[in-house]
Amino acid sequence: NYTELQIVMEHFFEKCREKNVNLIIFLDGISSSSKQKTLKKRKTVRSKQYVELDCWANDGMQFPEKIPLPPLSVKLMVNVMRKKNIPVYGCFGEADNTIPFTDFMFQERGWKLDGILSNDSDLVLNSCNVPIYLLNTLTDCFDVQFIDRMAIEQYHNITYNELLLICLYLGNDLVSIGSNKIYCWDDSVVYCKKILQKHKAEKWLSLLCKQNYKVKEVIDNYIGKNSNI
Repeated sequence: NYTELQIVMEHFFEKCREKNVNLIIFLDGISSSSKQKTLKKRKTVRSKQYVELDCWANDGMQFPEKIPLPPLSVKLMVNVMRKKNIPVYGCFGEADNTIPFTDFMFQERGWKLDGILSNDSDLVLNSCNVPIYLLNTLTDCFDVQFIDRMAIEQYHNITYNELLLICLYLGNDLVSIGSNKIYCWDDSVVYCKKILQKHKAEKWLSLLCKQNYKVKEVIDNYIGKNSNI
């Protein structure tokens, strides 16, 4: 129901203003060709969910708590933001590759980037260490989780490059280089610490980048080489 969705969005933006949170929205552009396999899987899952929703509606069943957003929800959100005079920018590629590296743009306009509000956990790995607040849902109050990358590094006694290596073995939307023994974060930490007993993280990352262009693309994303508005 687009009407109900619009009400939720407007309420969310109004709550942000009440809390003195001045939003600047960045929208995704074109996804990398390396991500097409992941996007295809997501599309298949979403199509299946839409079919199930039709069945539930026809049978008069109650919808589950989590349902996919309707196809035109992004256009609706842009219209709501314009109505609320919220700045909206489009990125050439995916927004999480660009947002942490927009200091020049903010300085030109006299803005200050205090943090990033998103549901994309990849943002945690950006090399700028901009504060990340993971947004779980659009609710009456902020249902967010603050993620401190440096605290993660300190807790596990690892460097930034070692953290990147651990996450590469755990896997992401573009590439997974882990073995079939890695099922979770702890498995990846243990596995990588064994590797790091023999190799330095910088050299191992450099070798992986040379061996696999997708790994290089991921690392370039995290350090800002692929940022573009």
